Amino acid sequence: MTKSVKKEKGSFRKDALLLLTTIREEIRALESFLLFLENEKTILLKSEVQSFREIEKERSKKLCLAKNLEQKRKNLIASISKKMKLGSNKKDTEGILNLLSYFKEVNLSQLQSTLWELSRKVDLQRKKNDDLIKRSFGLIDNNIEKKQTSLVSET
Repeated sequence: MTKSVKKEKGSFRKDALLLLTTIREEIRALESFLLFLENEKTILLKSEVQSFREIEKERSKKLCLAKNLEQKRKNLIASISKKMKLGSNKKDTEGILNLLSYFKEVNLSQLQSTLWELSRKVDLQRKKNDDLIKRSFGLIDNNIEKKQTSLVSET
């Protein structure tokens, strides 16, 4: 084995381990975000305005972390694809995951499935919470209009 082949294999191994770590971090971040969104839903249903402000700050932080980890994972897959002279289509990505499984005795396709399922659940819960927020603002607007109407009627 030549030096360049050993170096390339070592670089691939390093990338593989980094990708594995990133996927696990992303899964933990999404699990945390999903739990957070479920708690946010409870606060929205109780209409706790002060808690809502605090939770929005936390939501932004968790969303930012999840997006950063997603981008890091995508960059790693692109880097590995380039080194292996592969495309970025789903079949090539699955090939990368199978090769990574060889280096690390872990079923990366299972981790990837977990990641996709969590992403789906997070998106669904975010949409539900966003609808609750819109409804809350609608109720607030209606209350303001009623108060303005009653004030105008009184004068």
